[in-house]
This record gives sequence, C-alpha cells and structure tokens, in this order.
Amino acid sequence: MIVTVAQVADLICLAYHEARRIRNPIRLGRVPERSRYASLLGLSTNDRAAWRELSGLRSAACKASGADMASEAFARRFRLTLAELVELYQQPFWNDIPMGGPAWARIVLKLWELVGIHALGDEVGSAELYRDLLEMPIDSERLRDRLKSLQS
Repeated sequence: MIVTVAQVADLICLAYHEARRIRNPIRLGRVPERSRYASLLGLSTNDRAAWRELSGLRSAACKASGADMASEAFARRFRLTLAELVELYQQPFWNDIPMGGPAWARIVLKLWELVGIHALGDEVGSAELYRDLLEMPIDSERLRDRLKSLQS
C-alpha cells in the first residue's frame, strides 16, 4: 500500500479540526494563552460545518508536493505546527474534558512521525504508521471511523 499525500493531509486536517475543541478549556478559564488559539476558535462548533470550513485548505494540502508541505499549509493557517499541537493536547487543562487531550496527543505525535517518514520516501514505514493511526481509539470509536463520518 502506498500512502498518498492526500491521505496524510486528511489526517492532518482532522488533527486541526479536533483542536478547535480548545474552546472548552478556554471557556473554563484553564488556558493562559487563549489568543494563541484564536484561529482554531474561528472554526464552527459543529463537526460537519467545521470540516466544510476546512475543505479549501484540505483540498490544497491534498495537492501538495509532499506530506511535509501539506503539514506546513495547516501550520501556516493555524500558526501551530504538529509539534505544537502535540504540546497543546498534552496540557493538563484537558483534564476532565471529554474531548481532546492525551488521546489526541498520541494521535498527533504518530501523525507527526508519519509526515516525517513519508517525506523521506519510506513507503513501508508510511503504510505501517498510516494503518496504525487509522486504528487508534478516539472517544468511543477509531480514528478511521471519525474520518469516515466527516468525509461522508
């Protein structure tokens, strides 16, 4: 299986899509640097609406010359790299919030690894990481299911 830039870009899009949930700890007054996340707060609270709002960026990222360039497109738009998303999801202010947090930190860390391996042209490693990512649990489903539900 060869993992395409479009497949990686869809997962990157999902990582930023879910990061919009930062509004929950912000609303609870737990986030000291709330202005840093203003671009995420601009996305709809509705899952499907937020996914549609990201469609232009996702489409452009899918056509990027590589997974690293797709990742950069999202980093520019949201002023947060994948590494910074990992840090965001690792913050203790996610405690007691049902969406976001440590599960997404693990997902984005693996996604960041996938972007790097894909950029190096490692097809076998990319395929393995991609499969692993799709099977990662998130809330009451797998990442594959979350992505599929948004794409339908």
